[in-house]
Amino acid sequence: MIRRAFTLIEVLAVLALTAATLLIGVRIGHAVIVQREQEQFFAALIDEWDDARHSALLVGQTGSLSYSQSRIAFQLTDSPGLQWELPMPASLTLVNKEGVPLTYGSHVLISKNAGTFKSVRTLYFVRQQGGRVALSFNMSWGMITRVDD
Repeated sequence: MIRRAFTLIEVLAVLALTAATLLIGVRIGHAVIVQREQEQFFAALIDEWDDARHSALLVGQTGSLSYSQSRIAFQLTDSPGLQWELPMPASLTLVNKEGVPLTYGSHVLISKNAGTFKSVRTLYFVRQQGGRVALSFNMSWGMITRVDD
């Protein structure tokens, strides 16, 4: 007896394997997209900090950082028009050192005189997929240090 067609069980097995492969691919693809979005956010945050710091030094003003769960913003104190704002990715949560989510706040981070601040401010971010990122703003020299846990 010569068989010329697939049985129903064979077709269902192939469909089940295809569906499982697609499901795994979609989950991995989503994780890659979230990771890329977070990396772009951190790179943009560092660039915006640098731009704000340079602008503050050029115009001789103090600058500040304000934050919420939806955005991070740098602003020159005496020039409301000079503001750099970044939306927070939904996959990141801003927390304090103990891991408690922050609602909003503000810190003076930029001095109009270079090198006058001697302390370091740190922002902590928790990743939705696990892990923590700490960005430390060294106000004396204007550097940002990033530590991933």
